[in-house]
This record gives sequence, C-alpha cells and structure tokens, in this order.
Amino acid sequence: MDTASTLISVDGNTESKSPLAHQEEGGLKVEKQSKGRDYAILVDYRNLRLSLTEDQTKLKDLHFVKELILKRGGGVISFCFVFVPHHEMARVPVQQISNIYNYDIVSCPQTVGRGTVKDSDTVDAHLERMARRLIQKTSVTDIVIISGDADFYRLADEAWCSGKRVLVVAGKEALSVRFKELEGLTGITIEEI
Repeated sequence: MDTASTLISVDGNTESKSPLAHQEEGGLKVEKQSKGRDYAILVDYRNLRLSLTEDQTKLKDLHFVKELILKRGGGVISFCFVFVPHHEMARVPVQQISNIYNYDIVSCPQTVGRGTVKDSDTVDAHLERMARRLIQKTSVTDIVIISGDADFYRLADEAWCSGKRVLVVAGKEALSVRFKELEGLTGITIEEI
C-alpha cells in the first residue's frame, strides 16, 4: 500500500486512501478513525497459493481480507505486506496485487548455506522479522497472518501476548493443528477460507 492508509467502514460504503474527518471524496463519506482498529496484514503468498486449490481468484486481489475486516467492525489497514518467493515474482497474480491494489510485495530470495543455494525460500524469516517490528514498534491493534504454516504459531502467540488481536487466515488443508490448539487457549481467531 502507499503511504496513506485504507479506511474500511462497517457499512461497506467507505473505502479511501485518506481517512480525513467528514470529507466527501467521490461521493463517499470518509470518517475519521480515532482509537479504532488499526490492521497490519502479512501474507505468505506461496502458502496461500497452495491452499487455494479451487478459488485462485483470491490470489489476484485479496479482497476477501477486506471482507474479513468488515465482519470485525472495520478499521484502517495501515500495512499490507505480501511475502513472495523470488522465483514466483513474475506470476501474474503477484503483479496484479502490486500494480493494481498497491499492496507492498516483499521478494524473498532462496536460502543460501555454505556457498550453495538451497531449494527453500526466506519467506518465513522475512515475514516474522516484519511482524515483530510491527508488533513492537507501531500502534497497530490487529495482526492478520494469512498463512496456516505452523512456523508462525509462536509469532501469533507473541502478538496476542503483546495485546494485539490476532486473526489467522488459511485454507482448510493448510491450517496447522498448532493454530487450532492456540485458538482454544488464547484470543487468537482462526478463519478458514
């Protein structure tokens, strides 16, 4: 996303890049968000792509994320990062997410160990590093992790222990049992897509 935030209202009519008080913009009323919910969205692109076996359209626009936020009362999306393995950067859906919807794409190179390139990427490390910065250094109230990867269950727990609301979004087949266990023990919410 660009430097401005995206405001999503509960009635579904307001969606703006600039949340200013009561300003008319293209026929939409934009309302000031004071102490409302402030979202950071972190997407593990490959995990999402592999879990959406039937509905690949969700990869192209991630609009379903806004719908999930509306269900929770709306708020401001201040950060939306999509972490993509370097070798998948040329895929059409990645380009659409970046060029049309202005989400921030983070290219994650392959792992290098002892001078050789391994057949794995650094998505998990990049996503965790960014999430920890957002949890510790910003005023976001809600962390949305779009991945069912078990590697992120500690991150979700850490965010929850830091007072953030946590939503984990994943395909049924990609959702780790560890997340399901956390949901019962904490305030972490799971949404299967």
